[in-house]
Amino acid sequence: RTALFCLPQNGFYLADTLLTYILKPGYYQLPCDLKSLCSVRHFQKNDLPEVMELARNSFLENRFFVDPHLDPRRAKNFYAQWIKNYCEDQARIAWVARRKGRIVGFLAYELNKEVRRITGKQLWGHGLGAVSPSAKGVYPAFLSFAIKHHGGRGDIIEFDALLTSIEANRVYQSLNLRLAKTQYTWHQWLG
Repeated sequence: RTALFCLPQNGFYLADTLLTYILKPGYYQLPCDLKSLCSVRHFQKNDLPEVMELARNSFLENRFFVDPHLDPRRAKNFYAQWIKNYCEDQARIAWVARRKGRIVGFLAYELNKEVRRITGKQLWGHGLGAVSPSAKGVYPAFLSFAIKHHGGRGDIIEFDALLTSIEANRVYQSLNLRLAKTQYTWHQWLG
């Protein structure tokens, strides 16, 4: 709480706030049946151009776009490269949501090896996900797919959402996911 007062007085500004929710599929029941508004499947190599384009046009309210010192075109390419790296790494999981023959969302994440080494628990997260603004119902479809994919194994999955991503936060809260942490990103221009 002190940082909220001290950092702005010293030239920092709040660039974004990330909320992390957790899902424990082996212990979790959805509070209702989810109507499927799209299909979800594992990423395939030929999905990459569509996934990269969706990444380029998403995340427009995060720290790289609100910082007036950073070029928004470079931020778009940063996210396209990030999702490309995730999708090409076999140790990570990537899913796509499709509707009417086109990709309307993606979710990619990885196993936290440090948590597994220390606790023996499988914690999946630290990923990247995006949904087309015109595609309603994708977040619940990803949650349903995650429960089917990880259910019964004792895995824990983290889902991140920017504070400004109202739709994602609304879905996670309405489905009773537990808010596990809040992370603030502060920027200061030193140049």
